[in-house]
Formats: sequence, C-alpha cells, structure tokens
Amino acid sequence: MRIFGAALILLCLFSSNLSYAATAEPPDPVLEKNATGLEWLQMSMGERMDCILFSMVVLKNNGYAMDKTPNDYYDAVGEKVRLDPGLYSETVTSILASIVKKRERGQNTIGAEMKNTGKIEIYNAATDRVEKVDPVVKSDAEWKKILTPEQYQVTRRKGTERPFSNQCAIPTQGKGVYQCVGCGTDLFAYGNKFESGTGWPSFWEPVSPLNVRLEEDAGLGMRRTEVLCARCDAHLGHVFDDGPPPTGKRYCMNAVALKLAKDSGPAKDAAVKGQVEKAAFAGGCFWGMEKYFSEIDGVISTRVGYTGGTVKDPSYEEVCTGKTGHAEAIEITYDPSRVSYDDLLEFFFNHHDPTTLNRQGPDVGSQYRSAIFYYTPGQEKAAEEAKKLLDHSGVFKKPIVTRIEPADEFYGAEETHQKYLKKNPLGYCSVHLQSKRVSEVLRTARK
Repeated sequence: MRIFGAALILLCLFSSNLSYAATAEPPDPVLEKNATGLEWLQMSMGERMDCILFSMVVLKNNGYAMDKTPNDYYDAVGEKVRLDPGLYSETVTSILASIVKKRERGQNTIGAEMKNTGKIEIYNAATDRVEKVDPVVKSDAEWKKILTPEQYQVTRRKGTERPFSNQCAIPTQGKGVYQCVGCGTDLFAYGNKFESGTGWPSFWEPVSPLNVRLEEDAGLGMRRTEVLCARCDAHLGHVFDDGPPPTGKRYCMNAVALKLAKDSGPAKDAAVKGQVEKAAFAGGCFWGMEKYFSEIDGVISTRVGYTGGTVKDPSYEEVCTGKTGHAEAIEITYDPSRVSYDDLLEFFFNHHDPTTLNRQGPDVGSQYRSAIFYYTPGQEKAAEEAKKLLDHSGVFKKPIVTRIEPADEFYGAEETHQKYLKKNPLGYCSVHLQSKRVSEVLRTARK
C-alpha cells in the first residue's frame, strides 16, 4: 500500500507543470512528456519503480511517514537499490532526466545512479583516517569483466562458496588487511582472523563499522544478518553471535569476496595489527556526543545507536517513548596507542552533566541517562575509579548518577541520526561542558 500510495502521489506530481531548472540542461521533448505524465505508461516496470522509489524519498524529506531507513528494493536488472533519504537531494525531475539518459545508453540502472549522488565515509587502514569517497557502482556487464565467475556469483548474486573450497591468502609478515575483491575497500585485519572450523574465513571484527553494512536476511527459511561492502554493496557473507572475545561476533566470509592488500606486509597502523578497541557511552542526546568524540585524535570511527534496553533493534520513535529501556548512546572504535580509555572517560565526564537522573538539559527521559558500557574488566575498573574520584573531589555539587554496566547489544540508529550535526551544522543538541577541575582531578590521580 505504501508504494501504491507513493505512485498515486507521483502521478499527481507528473500532472503538474514541473520545472527542469534543477537539471542544468534545457528541456527536451522527451523530458516534457515525462513531466506531463504522457510517458508514464510507456516506461518499463523498472523505470516506474525508480520513479516511485525516489518519490518516497521526496515524501520522506517533506515530513511524510515512511518505513525505517535504509530501505532496499530492486531495479529492473535485479540490482539492489539502497534508499537513503539523508544522502539524496535531487528532485523528481532530475531523476526523470537520468532515466532518459540511461535509456539513450541502453541501460536501466537508475538505482545505481541514485547511489552515486552522495559521498560516503570509509576508513582507510593504510592512512588510519576516515575519508569521503564516492560509492562504486557498475553495471552487471562491467562487474562480469573484472570478477571471475565465482566472484561474480558470490558478490553480485549473493551466492555462497562451498565450505573448505577456498582460503584467504596469508600475509608473509604475519599482519595485513583483507579488502573487498570488487572495489578494494579495507574490510578485515589479519590480526582479527580466527579459526572457526566452519570452512569459511572468520573474523571477530571489521577494521571499521563504516566499511561494512549489515542487513537482515530472511532467505533459506531462516533469519540471519548479511554483511555487505559499504562502498560497492558486494555480498561478503554473514555475521553471527557465536564468536570469540572481545566482540563475541563471527563474521563468516566468503574467501572469494576478499583479497589481501598488496602493501599489507609492512603496514603499521593499529587497525591492520588488530589493535583497536571499543568503548560506549551515553550522555544525553547522541548527536552532540558523537560530534565531540569524533574529533578526538585516535578515535577511528563513531556510531550512534541504542543499547541497554530490552527490545530488539528498536527504532528512534520506540526509544523516545522510554518503554524500551534503551539509552541514546555512542559506540567508539579507537586506537589505544594514540588515545587511552582514561582519556575517553575524562572527555565523557567533561561533556555532559553526570548528576542529573534521566535528563540532560531540556532532554528528559530514561533514554537520556548517563551511562558507561564497558567491554572489558579493565574498562569497568577504570570507570568505577573515575566516578569515585570525581564524587569524592567535590567537583560536582550533587552525587554522580552515571550507571556503569556491561556492554550489551548495540543497535545502530537510523542513517538520519549518524553524523547528524555534521550534516546539519545548525542543528541543536544539549551538551554541558564542565570546568577544568574534572580534568585536573582525573589527571592528578593517573600520575
């Protein structure tokens, strides 16, 4: 019904006199036919679906209700189309113009063009930096030219290689990074690889959450979590909750979907060595917390989401009711050789009010509580000591109510909330900056 409703609205849009100024090209007869709706019945089903899908983006950006993003659909050639309202600002008219251009080239993959409209953030293990890059989008024919038949079947058609049939190359120096066979995006460090006995390469963590995308997979009569390359949408494998510490995850990958980076031998960065760690904090609105934590030298990546509750994979709206028990939180991946967990704790206590129960400024509710979610006994001990020191120091006039809990399942928030203040510089989020006394107390104790 949702798609049908979007189609009706789109037809209404077509019936109006739309301007093509946004296309930066003079109108042509074909485009004018599209704009008046005369061409609609002559479009292929794939072209119609592309129009409907993009109209849903327009509706979302204008306040209409829509299913939780990201939303996945398929275009006429069977390629998956990722619908992400936060990345696209084109008008329906420019999409129609793209359809015409695609037709002229004998293509029908407008969804691929949609994915090219905005850059994405990818972690580069060689430089230890997050970089903005263009998504890699190719036609079916182009993928077949650069991939072997088995690589194509696995990465583009979501196939699965036979267990024990292939192996990942072993780096000569005992350290390296495995990349996507399709686009070369860094995916997994050799130091995070372990023997699972399943017949497929297994890792307990990717080099960065930015570089992979997780999706629910209900195929084969079971519910699993699919792992895809965040840059080119290549199917890599699945992730399961039966892995080793410290994450408890098993990223079960297809060997043919991975390739060993050529310069992996002498690589020295922490991600390649498998020496990255995680931390998680809750301190009110997660927009502001992410903005400030992401600017710390040594923080590799950040992700906002929900944790500490009882409902599986909640939406933002559900968390806001206060009934799921989740806190708005931030998950941090960092290099401990450049920034310590003690430094992160100091930053945390400096950037919110840890004495207000279930509240930060005007934001009220249990989802805005102050909390530290520890991944290791060492993190738990450090958090308890920091809280005790600050409580006894008199820096705060009221007792600290920050909860210290073991890290639970972390559910990433909708794309709209990721890097929110970076996307919306004029956005508002309540952040409480504390006095220098917080840092003085904690640093003195560490000497």
